Amino acid sequence: MKLTWVVAGHGAGETSADTLEEAVGHLQGGLREVGVGLDQEVAARLLYSHWGPLRMALLTDGATAVNAGESWSSTSGGITVNVYP
Repeated sequence: MKLTWVVAGHGAGETSADTLEEAVGHLQGGLREVGVGLDQEVAARLLYSHWGPLRMALLTDGATAVNAGESWSSTSGGITVNVYP
């Protein structure tokens, strides 16, 4: 599967992985890299207020879509995630 992400105004990335959990790990690392260049409060809000709920949606709704052979996308607080089977 392929996973892409955009953090509005701060960067983007993509990864290919065998499992959704592996892809989420790569995404989390990418978001932490983006967070290094941000004000500490902004980075904390990005990672905790927006990434947490988005991660949960990715592991539930995203997993359901990918397992059905469909792509999935969601946005929270300037983070957009797309996953493709």
